[in-house]
Amino acid sequence: MPLITGPTLDELAKELTAWYINTREFLIKALEEGYPYGSAPLTPREQIDRFISMTPEDWKDLTAKLIDRHRGKPDAEALARKDLEEYIQKMNNMAFSRRGV
Repeated sequence: MPLITGPTLDELAKELTAWYINTREFLIKALEEGYPYGSAPLTPREQIDRFISMTPEDWKDLTAKLIDRHRGKPDAEALARKDLEEYIQKMNNMAFSRRGV
């Protein structure tokens, strides 16, 4: 029976980590088709109302959910921050475009 050495195990760990991250990302995207997984579809007005009325606890939960979404990636917090900034920008754009109508 062949022995697996330290460098071989290190390489295998890198490959498995990359596979895990890619597979997890693929599954999340598949589950989020149409709207984010775990959420209910809302009208644009409902989305804006929910955004405007978010409490500090809601922001904390959203941030934790975004960090969990990128779990396993070395830059998970930066990716979550980027997602949060994109969400805020999208909601602001929706809110301001609706006020002009």
